[in-house]
Amino acid sequence: MALQHARRQGRGQLTVFEPDMRAEEAQTFELEDQLRAVLDRGLQHEQFSLLYQPAVSLKDGRVLGAEALLRWTHPELGNVSPARFLPLAQRSDLITSIGEWVVREAVQGRTQLRDATGQRNWRTSVNLSLEELRREGAIERLLPLITRPSALDIEVSASSLLDHSEETLGLLDALRARGARLIVDDFGDGASSLTALTQFPLYGVKLHPTLTTRLPGDQKSLKLVQGTVSLAHSLGLTVTAVGVETYAQLDMLRDLGCDAAQGYALTPPLSAGDLVTWVQGR
Repeated sequence: MALQHARRQGRGQLTVFEPDMRAEEAQTFELEDQLRAVLDRGLQHEQFSLLYQPAVSLKDGRVLGAEALLRWTHPELGNVSPARFLPLAQRSDLITSIGEWVVREAVQGRTQLRDATGQRNWRTSVNLSLEELRREGAIERLLPLITRPSALDIEVSASSLLDHSEETLGLLDALRARGARLIVDDFGDGASSLTALTQFPLYGVKLHPTLTTRLPGDQKSLKLVQGTVSLAHSLGLTVTAVGVETYAQLDMLRDLGCDAAQGYALTPPLSAGDLVTWVQGR
C-alpha cells in the first residue's frame, strides 16, 4: 500500500505505511468499481457531462473555440473531481471507453454550437493522453471519430512529449492527417520539453497556469511568459494562457503577445446550452 501511494505521488517518492492508507486504498478500489459500472451499464449520459471552457482571442476579442472538460456526477458520491477518477481510468482499461465517449459528445456539442450561432470555423478541443492512444485498439477506435470534416483539436500533456520515439511521432502524425490540430497542454511546468516543439507536428501550446498566476507583479514570471511566447511564435505556434482570473492578467498577456486566453476572467466553464447563449450574447 505504501508503494502504491508513493507511486501516485510521482517519481522518486518515499512513503511510510500508515493505517489510514488502508482506508484510502479501499476508497480507491470502490471508486474504480463505480466508474466501471457507469461504463458497463451504459450510464454515461446519466452521470457524465461535458463543460466547455471558451478561448478568446486577445487581439480582437473573438471567441475562437472551447476546451471540453469531463465531469462526473455520481448519484451517491456527488461531484467527483477529475483529479480523482481520471488517474484511476488511466491505470486501467477504462480510459479508452471514456475517451471515446468524450470525443463523440464533443463532436455533437460542436455541431450544436455551429448550427445555433453560424460560426462554421468554431473549434473544440479534447484532452487525450498519448498513454491512452498507445493502448491496444485505442487508436483504431478513436481515429474514425477524429476525422475530416468533424476533426477536433487534440490536447496532449507536455510531459507525454518527453518520449521522442517514432511511435509518438506516428501517433501525432496520424491525428494531424485526420485534420486534428495538435496542442501541447500544461507547457512550462517541470516536465516540459523544448525539443518537442520542433520534433512534433504541433499547432500551438497552452501555458501552464502557474506561469500566469503571478502576473502582472512578478518580474521573473513576466520574463518567463515573454520568453515562452517569443519562442513559440518563432516556431510558428500559437500561445494560449490558461487559468486567467483577473483583468490585469489579461492586459499583461495581451501586451506580451499571447494569442488567446481561457479562465474565470472571461467566463467559468459552461454547459453546451449556456455556451451557445454566451457566444450569442457577445
